[in-house]
Amino acid sequence: MILEKKKQHALVSIGFNSLFPAFCVGKMNLIFTMMILMVYGCSEEVHSNRRPVAFAGFDQMIAPGEIALLDGSASFDPDGDAITFHWSLHHSPGTESQPIDIDKLAIGPRLQLELDTKGIYIFNLVVDDGTMDSVPDQVNVVVGDSVTQGKTVPIAQSSSNTWALIGTPVSFNAGIVAGITSSARILWNIYHVPLLSKIVQADLQITGKGNSVSFIPDVTGYYTLAAQVVDTDTVGPPDFVSVQVLNEQPDIAPPLASAQADPILADKGDRVVLSASNSLGAGGDTHELDAFEWNLALGPQSMVETLVGKRVEFVPKESGLYVWGLYVKSAGQVSAPDLVAVRVR
Repeated sequence: MILEKKKQHALVSIGFNSLFPAFCVGKMNLIFTMMILMVYGCSEEVHSNRRPVAFAGFDQMIAPGEIALLDGSASFDPDGDAITFHWSLHHSPGTESQPIDIDKLAIGPRLQLELDTKGIYIFNLVVDDGTMDSVPDQVNVVVGDSVTQGKTVPIAQSSSNTWALIGTPVSFNAGIVAGITSSARILWNIYHVPLLSKIVQADLQITGKGNSVSFIPDVTGYYTLAAQVVDTDTVGPPDFVSVQVLNEQPDIAPPLASAQADPILADKGDRVVLSASNSLGAGGDTHELDAFEWNLALGPQSMVETLVGKRVEFVPKESGLYVWGLYVKSAGQVSAPDLVAVRVR
């Protein structure tokens, strides 16, 4: 059985920084701290040192003997301090042919491990800023034969992106695209909240087997949730949904980004197409979309991190999970990001 994990909110390192620097989510969190100080001043809301946030990545499934890529690069410190990563093995299903010496490997945000015993591995990630440790975050790696036997990988399909007013309840629905056993459920995690938000995992109201989730946003900005289908011996890739939260009713509704990838399950060397064709312009699509930008939020390889265009392509050279974020611009407004995950075998 896959263990459900409790996520703290994590900052996604994607941004519309080359086309729209005034609206971007910067890659250096120090910029965020400086902006907050400029806007809010040195109030009681900004503390001298705040606890960093660990994000150990998304649950994944691999075949025996394959490489698992643990990616904690979305972890951050709200004060912009440099952080140190500490990985540990919390649980393993049995004895490895080559025992995992994680202490020698866990020296950075990314960790590659060859796992050959079938079962569930649970890894912990703690980050520290030199003064304070984060709350531990966990990631599950399922090692099983279903990957090599070609069984259908369960996929969650969540609602489209939207916008809302601060203090108004926000709800999303999700369904399971590929049929699996009746014990399957949808696991929701908070992937991003605005810097000053106090929303955490416990604030999500999840009904049934995860078919719907709701929360009340407490500050303006964008919030991103991730939905994954989990079962006793399998886990699907994450599906993302974002909401842009505003102070008041806008004269023109903001544009809505919609990112698709084909295929979402690929092999190394495959050509993967990213499409923004279902995105909507401002004012309920009454205004044209002016620009499209894709940013690689998470990925196992060093590659061009920004692509521009309504339809773009990339060729993954390493296995792992690639998460691309799409921003669109219309009528002078920039959308909240829509993220799409591509799992590469």
